[in-house]
Parts: sequence; C-alpha cells; structure tokens
Amino acid sequence: MDSHDSIQYIKGVGPQRARLFEKKGITDLSSLTYFFPIRYEDRRQISKIASARFGVKEVVIGEVSKVSLKNFKGRSLFEVILKDNTGYLSLVWFNFEYAYMVKRFRTGARILAYGDIRSYAGRPQMIHPDIEEFDLEGDDTLNFGRIVPVYSAIEGIPQRVLRKIMKNALDASITTVHDYLPGLIKQKCILSDLNESLYNLHFPSDDVSLDALNTQVSAFHRRIKFDEFFFFEIALALKKQASLKKDGIVFSMPLPGIKSSKMDYIAALDKSLPFTLTDDQGYVIKEIFHDLATGYPMNRLLQGDVGSGKTVVALYAALLAINNGYQAAFMAPTELLAQQHYTTIRALTAGMDITFDLLKGDTKELERRQILTRLSDGSLNLIIGTHALIQPEVKFHNCGLIVIDEQHRFGVVQRMELKKKGNNPHMLIMTATPIPRTLAMTAYGDLDISVIRQMPPHKKPVKTLLFYKTSQRQEIYGILRDEMKKGSQVYVVYPLIEESDALELMAATKMYEELKKVFKEYKVELLHGRVKNNDRDRIMDDFRTGLVNMLVATTVIEVGIDVPNATVMMIEHAERFGLSQLHQLRGRVGRGSEQSLCILYAHSLTVTARKRLGAMVKTSDGFKIAEMDLEIRGPGEMLGIKQSGMPDFKMASIIHDIDILKLAKDTAFDIVNGNIDLEKQDKDMLYRHLYESDKKAISFIEV
Repeated sequence: MDSHDSIQYIKGVGPQRARLFEKKGITDLSSLTYFFPIRYEDRRQISKIASARFGVKEVVIGEVSKVSLKNFKGRSLFEVILKDNTGYLSLVWFNFEYAYMVKRFRTGARILAYGDIRSYAGRPQMIHPDIEEFDLEGDDTLNFGRIVPVYSAIEGIPQRVLRKIMKNALDASITTVHDYLPGLIKQKCILSDLNESLYNLHFPSDDVSLDALNTQVSAFHRRIKFDEFFFFEIALALKKQASLKKDGIVFSMPLPGIKSSKMDYIAALDKSLPFTLTDDQGYVIKEIFHDLATGYPMNRLLQGDVGSGKTVVALYAALLAINNGYQAAFMAPTELLAQQHYTTIRALTAGMDITFDLLKGDTKELERRQILTRLSDGSLNLIIGTHALIQPEVKFHNCGLIVIDEQHRFGVVQRMELKKKGNNPHMLIMTATPIPRTLAMTAYGDLDISVIRQMPPHKKPVKTLLFYKTSQRQEIYGILRDEMKKGSQVYVVYPLIEESDALELMAATKMYEELKKVFKEYKVELLHGRVKNNDRDRIMDDFRTGLVNMLVATTVIEVGIDVPNATVMMIEHAERFGLSQLHQLRGRVGRGSEQSLCILYAHSLTVTARKRLGAMVKTSDGFKIAEMDLEIRGPGEMLGIKQSGMPDFKMASIIHDIDILKLAKDTAFDIVNGNIDLEKQDKDMLYRHLYESDKKAISFIEV
C-alpha cells in the first residue's frame, strides 16, 4: 500500500469513515500512522468492584443493572449502576445529552469503565469515566490486558473501532516503513528505529513505562520529536548554505588618517552622538561590520529590549553602506514607527551631507514621484518607509543594506520582496520583542543572532503596579493627576476603539469623554487607528511638545512613539493583552531619566491572567517575559506561524524539548556543512525525504 493512498482502503475504514477522518486532516496512510495517541491507560489489570482502590485509576468490567436521572444540588445527574459478581459501582455524569446517554447504556450491556475510584455514601463511584462496550466472548486484546492508547476523538468513530483501524493500518504497512535516518545518525544521537517507534507509540509493549508514555519522554517519543526538529533544521541549514554561496557586497571600513573627498560618516556619528554606546551596542556593531566585510550577504537578527538602542546600531550599518557608495533602506510596520525612525535619524545625522527621505502609504503623489526618482537615480542615500517600500514601482540605484524593524509584523515573502530590490543586499532584521533562545534557534536558525541586553545607564526600570478592584479607580486617577501636576505626561491605553457587547470592554472613545471631564484642567486627546493622518500627526506633535497632557489611545502606540516626558502609562483591561504586548506598551514610558510607572488595571482575573500580570509586576527583563509568554501562549501565537514560516510541530515542543532541539539542530547543520561524513546515498535519502514530506520547510527554503 502506498503511503499516499486514500485511507478508505484500510480494513475497517471505507468511504464513510474516510470522510470522518478527513475532517481531522487524516487523508492517507502516512497521516494516519502519525496520528498519535494523546494519552495511555493501564488496562493490564481488571479489578473486581469490591477490590477497587479509592483514589486510584482502575479498570472495571461489569453489566449495566440500572440507569437513572437525578437532581444533585440543582444540577441534573445521570447515573449508571454497574455490577459484577462482587458488588456495585456508580458511574456519574453531569452536563450530558439525556437521549444519547439512555441509548448508550442499555440495561444488561457489558461495559468497561476506566477512571478514578472515589467513595460516595459508602459506595464506590466514578465521575465521568472512560467507557467502552466490552465483549467477553471476542478477542479483545486491543482494549484490555495491555497499555491501551487513547486518541483524540473523531466524531462517529469510537475508540475501540479506532484502535482496530490503527492496528490494521500498522500491520499492513509497518514492515514496509523505510527508515530515512542513516544508521550513523541513529547511533550518534541514540535514536530508536522508526518502525519500532511507530508501533510502540500506538501499541506499546508491557516493558515500556506508562509514565514515560504519558509524559512523552519515552525513547519512541524522542525519535519522532527528533525527526520533527531535524528536518526543519535541515531546511534552515540548506537555506543558510544557499545564502553563503551568493556573492555579497564587500563594505570596507574607512582607513584612519587617510583623507578622502567624502565625509567619513562613521567617524562623524562617533563624534556627534549625545550619549555613550553601551558595551553590548559596541559589540553588536563590530559583529555587523565583520559581516559586511566578508563578501557574503549578511542575514542577522538583532534582538534588543524596548529602549536598548537598536536604531543607532542599525544607523552605523547604514552609514557604512553609504560610505561605500551604496543605498540603505529602513522598513517599519507602521507609519508611526517609520516617522519615529526618520525623526531619530535626522537628529543623529545633523550636519552630515547624506540625503534621506520618508516614504509612507499617504505620501502625496508629487512628493512620492520625486522620492522614487531620487531613489532610482542614486541621489537618495537612505530611504525610510513602511510596506510602501515593497511596491513594484519602488526601484533602487544600488541598494546595499536593508534594515527591517519589528520583523514579526512582516511575512517571510514581504521581507524577500524588499531584498529583491537590490543585488544580494545585506539584511539586518530587528525586533524589540525579545525571542527566547529556543524559539530563535528554531525559527531563525538560518540567521546569525545578535542580542543587546544592556540598557543605557540613564534608564531606570519602569515600576509596575497591578490594580483589579473597582474601588481603586480613584486611587489610580490620583496617581495620574499627581504626575501631570509635576509636568509629566500620561498615556491611557484601551484595547478597542468602540464598545463591543461581545467582549464587554470599555471603549477608548467612551472613556476619552469621561477622562476629559475627570481631568478637565488638563489637555486630553484621543489617538487610534481611524484618526485621519493629518489629525494623528498634529496630536502626536502636540504630545511630544507637551501641549497634550494625557493621550488616550489604543495599541496604535505599541511601537514608534518616543516621548521622554511621558512617565506614566495606565493600561485598561490589562488582562486582555498578551505578555509581550504589555511589555511593548510599557516600553513607551521610561524613555527619559525620570522614574516611570506602568499601571495595569484588570477588570477580571483568571488564573492565567493573574500569572501573566504578576510576571509584569515582578520583572522588566524582556527576555524573561518572552520566556514566560512562550510558555503561556506557545510559539505560534508569539511569532504568527503563517507569517514566520514556523512549522506547527505535532509532537515536539520547543518549550519542553530543548535538549532534543539542540541535538537536532547541531546534527542537521553538521550534515549540511559536511562535518559529519555521510555516504552520498544516505545524504541523498535525507534530502529526498525532506523534499517529499515537508512541503512547508521547502517553501521556507525557497523564499
């Protein structure tokens, strides 16, 4: 049977059940084989009811003697009395569909029940047990007398039927499974055979630890997790190798003491900086300059917390490109952030004879045409902009460096579209959302990674307070008023623009009107994504210059606003925001030398929300927060799987399987780089499997 044949031809499936499997994304033998159990139950010992132990999961087989509907503390309760030759066991369900339950439990039917035994009114009881019909006459070795797999539910296919189908599929195919990992790799990494792993994950032998199976740390889980990581890392290694085969632009450093007709922009920036670079900034600049001189296209990810000084590092790289006669481009995800970069760079390069401009979606047509002309004829050294930079009509004269800020807001394809504007230009990707090491290792294994951990010495950590009682609102307003009395400015952030009945959130528009009344002696303005561009620019200019005391805003201010005099941020409905987003918002304050404050006001606190907001109070370290966010939300939510190219691993977890991830990454890169001496046929087999099985990884390589 070919692995890509429809599963309807597997014994026990047929066209009707095949359609049920398809709803779960299972269409062929391969996808069925990799549909692994979600847990395992120890059904090796069948207990008599009289000997069932309280507080222990037990397997009991008996006959349905009575079915009844009861009322328990105002709730409907469905009870089945199960009997064997030693006694009676009560099986109880709450929140059920009565007609279905009555049909399912016929008096006299023999059933197997699995669950925790508890005592109620002196009688053993199971609440919401796992139930299966049981046939003493038949050969039922798949469902009892062994460690039994439990699969994610497929509507219309009971677990016992599903196990039989899985057994038929494995029996038909397991001997023909081709292990694509060379023996050398399995030996080096201590990995079990593929067919042995697949069979034991579905129907484990008695000598496999039940605990190891349920915690996914068995040797068989380890093999599948390794494979998932390994082939994605192979894809990343191939992508990196391909980039190293391209000819890159060589940037040379200006020689000290040698006079040139052109200004040395690096030296000029060194002299004009109004602050001293941190050690981390200096080190990262050296890493970048080394890349730019190698002759290979640079692909570097620069991580740095909010306010750590990434923009000035990127500016050094841009000025080196301009020194060498090339153009540089900065792309930012929002007009506010693009404007902020433009303002910062203009201030830092005052007095230098470089030409630069700002291109946004709302740039007027005449100005736009002039910018595009200067860009294409080379008279513009540096362009700063939004997605507008990747439009077809944008053409560079000789683009040598591309800087992309807040990379997670752009898709892989968008980044590559900008890169095509030059001839293998160097690329620096920046993010102020710190990415945990394991996630960076997985998603960006083809990039070199630089990290700025140090904050400028004048910056003080933002103090964070959590409030969650309605009675505390006046106390919060008192804090805001005290700060404005001192001449400081305040942000108040809301998650939505207009009221939503579904989410029951306060709206920025409604609260703006209330805050204007509460703080009538101060100038209060409203900023959100629907404010017209001219009005938005006026509001922001007024806030920067101090004419506006309080800015009520949505998350449009998450990135790109730098107002050192703003010292307090109040975040309404803080429980509705993710950790990384809260950290980004908090980064809008604390940008000056004054002690700043972030007030989190939660309207409801679940256990998860309390954990998330508690983390914000405890630490201002973006990397620690990112690790917590990864644990809470997972990699897909943090990066946006569709945009990042990250695979959605079925079994492997970049949070819990760090050691396997590192082993897979090191092995993959060693193979691609030739550090492991594999036979040609073994290497070809690996690459063939990658191209045949992992379409997502291949599309990632190709862009």
